Amino acid sequence: MSMFIYYHHDRHHHHDQTASRDPRPRAQTTTFDLPASGPLYFLSEGSLSGGDLAIATSADQDENTVGVTVTVYCDESLLNLFRVCTTSRRSGESGVGIFTPVDLSCCAACTISPVRVKTVITLPQGKRGSPLWIEKLEINMQNTSIAIDADQLYVSFGYLKLRTVNGAISSTAQLTMTEGFVDTTNGKVSGTWIATRSLTIESTNGSIEGQYRSSSILGIATTNRPIGQAAFVLENKDASKANVLKLKTSNAPIDADIYLEGDTRNPKYEVSVQTSNRPLNVAIQTIYISG
Repeated sequence: MSMFIYYHHDRHHHHDQTASRDPRPRAQTTTFDLPASGPLYFLSEGSLSGGDLAIATSADQDENTVGVTVTVYCDESLLNLFRVCTTSRRSGESGVGIFTPVDLSCCAACTISPVRVKTVITLPQGKRGSPLWIEKLEINMQNTSIAIDADQLYVSFGYLKLRTVNGAISSTAQLTMTEGFVDTTNGKVSGTWIATRSLTIESTNGSIEGQYRSSSILGIATTNRPIGQAAFVLENKDASKANVLKLKTSNAPIDADIYLEGDTRNPKYEVSVQTSNRPLNVAIQTIYISG
């Protein structure tokens, strides 16, 4: 059987010519080009849509497009259960969706055959010191780990929203945005995240590590897992407004360094740290940044 691909536009799609009875998972790949100038979103739905999603920049990527590659690894008999297509919203976003059935009760092979979906999003790479601007990037995935390697020297985001279930979310470079929202369940959040306005990091049953910086509001929350090996920076550039930091977990410790930076006279900060049944180990340092 072949994999059904419905799409509005794409560059090409191909599939591995592995023999039909080969017991190893078969790989089928589909590629798309999306406009880099508009808002982007990606989603997956269904019980078989889980895997890994990676975001990176490349100097080889056309400056006007975002490249998307989706590879499905599974037994050939399951390929017809996948739908991979470009999608669009009335508000102007364009993206790619991965869809599989929700109910697999009638699919015996689904319970014994390994299935994995690998998605790679390749952004154009701006010039060093003159980063590419991505207006909006929204990702809503099922059972998928998300890894972003998009250094602030080459790309910056206006609004960044990352959401997954049963997967980790990580930034392997200094990721910069105006506003950001990160949400996962049963997954760790880590890396370096920088927001010129608000940044919200939420997890359920997942630890939170890394470095987080905001010039406005920084909200960090999880449950039943620690907030540790972490540094949080509030940068106050407007003395008339208070910078806000909220750290919260339950049944787990918080071990963090907090830095309050200000380049104004009498900067204002509101800091709240909360957990239950486990210790707090928090160090706060105030730093004046001279103009």
